[in-house]
Amino acid sequence: MSDEKIYLFDEFTLDLARGCLLRAGEPVHLRPQSYEVPKYLVDHRGRLVSNDRLIEEVWRGRVVTDDSLVQCLRDVRHALGGSSGQHIRNVRGRGYMLEAVAGDHDQRQTREGSSEIDPGVKAPEDGEAAGNKAATMQAASPLAVKTRRARFALLTDSTKVVTLPVASLLVITLAVGAAYYFFWSRPEPPATAAGVRSLAVLPFKPLAGESYDEVLELGMADTLIARLSNNRQIVVRPTGAVRRYGGLEQDPLAAGRALNVEAVLDGHIQRSGDRIRVSARLVSVDDGKQLWAGQFDEQMADIFTVQDSISQRVAAALALKLSGEEQKRLSKRHTSNIRAYQSYLQGRYHVQRRTREHLLTGISFYEKAIKEDANYALAYAGLADAYSFLVSRAYIAPHEGRRRAREAAAKALALDDNLAEAHSAIGQTHIFFAPYNFAVGDRELRRAIELSPNLTTAHEFLRNSLQEQGRLDEGLEEALKARELDPLSPTIARNVAFSYLLRREYPRSLEHYQQTRELGPLFVFGIEIEIYIQNGLLDEALLELEKAARERRDEPLLTYSAGMVYAAQGKQIEALRIIEELEQMSKVGLNHAHWIARIYATLNDKELALNWLERGLDAEAVGIFFKDAPVWDTIRSDPRFVTLLRRMNIPQ
Repeated sequence: MSDEKIYLFDEFTLDLARGCLLRAGEPVHLRPQSYEVPKYLVDHRGRLVSNDRLIEEVWRGRVVTDDSLVQCLRDVRHALGGSSGQHIRNVRGRGYMLEAVAGDHDQRQTREGSSEIDPGVKAPEDGEAAGNKAATMQAASPLAVKTRRARFALLTDSTKVVTLPVASLLVITLAVGAAYYFFWSRPEPPATAAGVRSLAVLPFKPLAGESYDEVLELGMADTLIARLSNNRQIVVRPTGAVRRYGGLEQDPLAAGRALNVEAVLDGHIQRSGDRIRVSARLVSVDDGKQLWAGQFDEQMADIFTVQDSISQRVAAALALKLSGEEQKRLSKRHTSNIRAYQSYLQGRYHVQRRTREHLLTGISFYEKAIKEDANYALAYAGLADAYSFLVSRAYIAPHEGRRRAREAAAKALALDDNLAEAHSAIGQTHIFFAPYNFAVGDRELRRAIELSPNLTTAHEFLRNSLQEQGRLDEGLEEALKARELDPLSPTIARNVAFSYLLRREYPRSLEHYQQTRELGPLFVFGIEIEIYIQNGLLDEALLELEKAARERRDEPLLTYSAGMVYAAQGKQIEALRIIEELEQMSKVGLNHAHWIARIYATLNDKELALNWLERGLDAEAVGIFFKDAPVWDTIRSDPRFVTLLRRMNIPQ
């Protein structure tokens, strides 16, 4: 080890003799291991130190993961306010280096007259030099720190050596050592998380940057989110809200602030052959204190055991008072087949992206998961959702999607009557496709919310149901609940805007819609174009549609939206051309009958609007229908419209 005693960088002092880090003379708290990392790098500055070497020297044979080392470096950077990044360099996959800079001298050179020593400090006399190794050193003057060319400077003692008996020196050494252990080495009392009532589980990150596996990393978070969401004591942000925070450089505290939660659970995960290494920690967003941490090195097949342990320990750290039923759901495994689980993760990853290609790919993975485990209720529930989303975007014939969605949802419910996702799936099939059964749909969706209060999709589907029935105030309440659970979801935010549109609060609807523009792509639902139209922003709508069309080709929703704008502008020829395109797209299953009826209603062609609604209903091609939408004002008083509502089982 180096004989140097004090190391300066910026306004910080690393005092090796006293075993502490100072800032402007005041101690900066670091955990013992966090202090030992920069200390070892100082002793080997200018040389690349491997991760394994650092772990061996700092933890002295204890078995820890690379994440422990990463966390120590984070602690150091946090303590130094980020300035350590100028000095400690990470060579990816190889190790760390404290870079030697111009003007940095070893102790021998400095004693011989380095210009980095404050000239005002008295040089030691010959008789004093020998005693300097055991003496306490005096800090450099502010002038020396300010004017030195190099960032680091070695200081030597400028005080006289006091000769003490060996026994006295031994006593003092023991006393100093005891004090160091008491103040710096003892474990920090764990912070309490009992008051935490909102949590975000961030996508896990790879232990090595080159082995990025987004499906596994997001899937681990998704599984833990589902487990921790099954109680009313804490709000857990859904997967859709956190997936954007999976970057390697993502600051978990910044993510927590953006998500407006009190604590974040983040971690690292690495698969190597048939083994999996996982580290996780629960951190307070307010002050950055670690509330819990754990590390696991298991067989890949034991990932379920790791998930059990993390969810249970986090619940304990949060002091959640779980009922017996909630405790069971916290530790519930939906499958013990690792291949089925991996296929499910792939399916969920793709379905959440909601494009036609991703939905179809997700369905194939769900089916593969079910082939591996025929009793995988969660995979059946996911399959039902995927088919419902295909229908809602008119990607497949409604009657076909409806049949497949209901079959999958019914199978999920038969396999597990206590699965919230199964109740949500069966509930949506009763309110997504006309004729509706709102009594069954609402009952199932409320049961899903009872089982999993943080399940945003259940709140969203219930909002749909209530607004289809004309219960606009209750629908808005559910929309706001969903937004509270997932404040960054573009879908939920736009549905809040649409809720105000149904209430004829057009300026307020536009205000909420404009707040969503940075959250995700525009025009992913048919409702958005109506906000533009009712606020008279027709030219603006066309410009936005042109931008979206350049990125998403052959998208029926964009074609329909353009037809609505042309109709609102009174451009009948252009609107009819759009209708012809939609007819060609759906001539087999009448997928777009509902949309075509909307364009005719906007053109004030009552007869054709009603005809297309009737044709769509006969073909079971009418999906979600909002009777209070302004687009139906031109035909609302027609007896045929009232008859159509009755056929769809929509209350008058």
